[in-house]
Amino acid sequence: LLADGAVALDVRSAREHEEAGHIPGSLLLPLAFLASAPAVLPDGGRPVLLCCSDGVRSRRAARRLAEAGLARPAEGSEIVEVADQHAADGRATIARHLVLQWVERSPSEDAPLLKLAQIAHDMRDQDAELDALCALGHLHIRGGDHDRALKIFTEAMDKAPADDVVLAGMRIAAEAAGDTDALLDSTQLTAQTKLDEGLAEEALELIAPLRETHAANMGVHLLHARALVQAEKRQEFFQHAEAVGRVLANEGCHSNVDREAVEFFRETITHLAPDRGDLLERFRSIYDPRRTRRRKAALVTALLLVLGVTGFVFWPPSPDALLEQAQEAANDGDSARARELIGLLVQ
Repeated sequence: LLADGAVALDVRSAREHEEAGHIPGSLLLPLAFLASAPAVLPDGGRPVLLCCSDGVRSRRAARRLAEAGLARPAEGSEIVEVADQHAADGRATIARHLVLQWVERSPSEDAPLLKLAQIAHDMRDQDAELDALCALGHLHIRGGDHDRALKIFTEAMDKAPADDVVLAGMRIAAEAAGDTDALLDSTQLTAQTKLDEGLAEEALELIAPLRETHAANMGVHLLHARALVQAEKRQEFFQHAEAVGRVLANEGCHSNVDREAVEFFRETITHLAPDRGDLLERFRSIYDPRRTRRRKAALVTALLLVLGVTGFVFWPPSPDALLEQAQEAANDGDSARARELIGLLVQ
C-alpha cells in the first residue's frame, strides 16, 4: 500500500515512535494532536494508514478524522481487495486484522463475518473460523432469519460437534426456528459433552426439558440414566430404571437404542445393587443376547426339521456323494461341473 502511494500516520507518542520503532517514512501525529491533521495529511486523496501499538488509538483516530471530514473509512469492497492481496502474498494475519476492522465498523452486516470465516478457514485456524461462524449465526438469530442461523450452526457442528459454544448456538437457533429434531439432537450432544467433562448436574438440567417433550425417546431416557449414575443419585436412578423397565416390557425392545438401554440398565444394576434380582430379571426378560442367540438357534433347527419333512433338504451333501457326482460329470465330459464339485469337496 505504501508503495502504491498510501501514507502511514503514526498516532503514538513521540517516545514510542522513537524507542519502539516505526514504519519507515511514516508521519508522526500523536492522538492528542490530531486536530493538526490538516497540516500533516497530504493532498490528493491518498489512502491513509493509521497505526499505533494495539489498534485502540488508531481506531479512535479513524473515527475522529471521519467525523471531521478529513478522511473517509474504507469501503467493504476496498478492504476485501486489500485483504485478498495480503492473503495471496502469504500475509493472512494482516488480512484477518483488516477484516476485523470491517466487522467492528459494520456489526449488522454478514459479509464481513463471512469473509472472516473464509480467511480463518484458509489459515486452518478452526477456533477463529468457529468464532466467525457463531457470530454470524447469532447475527441471523437477532435479525429473525432463524433458518439461516440453523444452517450456519449446523455447518459449525460438522466442524466441531463437541464445541460448547457451537452447541449452545445450535440449540438457540433450533428453538427459534421451531425445529424440534435439531433441538433434540443438539441438546443431547450438549448433555453428552457435559457428561464427558464430568459435569453431570449440568447434563441433568439440559435433559430435564427433553424428558417432558420427548417422553417416548429411549435415547433421552438412556442419557438421563447415565447422568444419574455419574451424579451418584442412586434412588432416582432405580426409580427411573423401574419406569423404563415397565415401558420396555409393555412395548418391547425393537431398536438398537432399546437394546443399548436394556444392557446399560442390566449391567449398572448388577454393579450397584446385585440384590435387586426382580429388576434384573425384568431387564433380562426384555432382552438378553444369550437367550436371543439360543432362540435363534432353536428356530433354525425347527425350520430345518419342518423343511426336511416336507421334502426340502438343506444339509450339505457328504464327501462321498460329491466325489461320486464329480466322477459322473467327468465321465459325461462335463469337466466344468466336475471341477466345481471337486472344489466343493475340497471346501
